[in-house]
Amino acid sequence: MRSINLIHQRRRLRRVMEHIGGHLADHALPGAGDAGQLRALARVACWSPEHFDRVYRRTIGESPMVTVRRVRLTMAAAALRRGVRLIDVAEQSGYGSTQAFGRAFARQHGFSPLDWLRRQTLPETAPLWRLVHLPTAQPCYGLPYRGAASGVEGLFDATVDALYRTGSARAQWHVFGLLDAESALLPAAAATACRVTAAVLAQPLARAPRGMDRVLLSAGWYGRVDALHHPGFRQLDDALRESGWQRTDGAPVRYYETDPAHTAPQERREWLYLPLAPRHRKSGSESIAQASG
Repeated sequence: MRSINLIHQRRRLRRVMEHIGGHLADHALPGAGDAGQLRALARVACWSPEHFDRVYRRTIGESPMVTVRRVRLTMAAAALRRGVRLIDVAEQSGYGSTQAFGRAFARQHGFSPLDWLRRQTLPETAPLWRLVHLPTAQPCYGLPYRGAASGVEGLFDATVDALYRTGSARAQWHVFGLLDAESALLPAAAATACRVTAAVLAQPLARAPRGMDRVLLSAGWYGRVDALHHPGFRQLDDALRESGWQRTDGAPVRYYETDPAHTAPQERREWLYLPLAPRHRKSGSESIAQASG
């Protein structure tokens, strides 16, 4: 019974998070205030406002309106980068004046909106990928899935359910997917036939999860890429080639840093780990050591 309740709770909270990211974060309800918006979110979850607020705080670790305000300001930053006027962004974010919006924006982003925007126009210096080394193969437990590389919420729920029933603390889980090499970098809308194994590292778990098989995460070199904002095949391959690396036909790994049932879409973080091999070895592992530095 507890297992069924957990899945139902996760599905309801995920609906709320999607609603925050797709509606409430972008449009304040006129005259509703926090209490009115709390009632609106409770209706999405099909709970009473009191029960919803209690479950949300216990599960997410903050009040629903704290999440809404933070996601609104995240979306506000994206709107400013697109060239939307400051006064319009402030109004869309639910603030009565640009001054109130500016104070809230600075608390979250560290700078006033205009100062933050000036810094965004500087040349981009962050690399497209980062080199990561896994020295030994890692034993894992996994569940099979066939479908899109993103949008695996149902499989994620089943994985979390198996872990709960195992009795392992949430802090011990590292949930990720082992993907098809040819579909790892496809846009989510196109990756409809991607084979994924949702897996968790075996080492930190108290005991083997029920219904999950043993799988192995291969040792070697990986290129870490932002799974939600990567530039695509050509640009990544060019960047790898310039650094003396190339992708192999090994299984990429998609690591879910955030839980999709507990995070609004604008705040989700996922990483692709692409298996790599050096294009040329000068002497031993010299080129690897240089690249990793």
